[in-house]
Amino acid sequence: MRLTRVLGWMLIVILPLLAACERGGEGSVAESGAGPQVVIVGPPSGTRIPTGQVVEIHSTANDEAGLVQRIELHINGELIAEDTTPIAEGQASFSVVQRWVPIASGSVQVTVYAYNAQGQQSQPAAITLEAEGEPLLPPTTPTVTKATPEPTATVELSPTPEAGIVGQVNVQAGLNVRGEPSLTAARIGGVNLNDAVTAIARNEAGDWVRIRFGPDNQEGWVVAEFITWEGDVQSLPIGQ
Repeated sequence: MRLTRVLGWMLIVILPLLAACERGGEGSVAESGAGPQVVIVGPPSGTRIPTGQVVEIHSTANDEAGLVQRIELHINGELIAEDTTPIAEGQASFSVVQRWVPIASGSVQVTVYAYNAQGQQSQPAAITLEAEGEPLLPPTTPTVTKATPEPTATVELSPTPEAGIVGQVNVQAGLNVRGEPSLTAARIGGVNLNDAVTAIARNEAGDWVRIRFGPDNQEGWVVAEFITWEGDVQSLPIGQ
């Protein structure tokens, strides 16, 4: 009788401690069904891929209670790509295509994580791909001999402003400006709600425009639909 009573008291003390330890190990990773959720849409797990060719990983993330802000692609545990939403504060749903080139044959573990505006990390979405082919050798750098040029006088000319189409940012949270017309390109700045910008070029599809922004007339690319334009941006020349 006394032994049964002692064992009962031990269970009362130990079980809450075990539960607390289990909760403490979860960190900032979202529980199943909570926070951001991410899935890999393609390619299917087990797909065979050739070395030396671009592989596109299609992923979609959402957060029923918040806003998704970025998606990370990891290959064999190494961060390869990180894409943020075009709207600075995030989106309820966000889809990306992240690219990577396998350089050696063998099994490849592909893992994707999503993060919301609060920095909460999703549970990982993972697939395994089979890379096949010859390993790629790193390129050799040729030795280049440079001659010392004779100094010459340099005349600096002021740039002539180009004509463009004026627009006004219509996104409450502001807009990221990138170095190239792609969500995977580096962010070089940002513009805020009601900021005036000037479009000077567009990409071939017409969904990105190159703008001048800020007091220094810095140039970069933004998604065209998030700016109210005073003219037809499709009439702009195609730029790089």
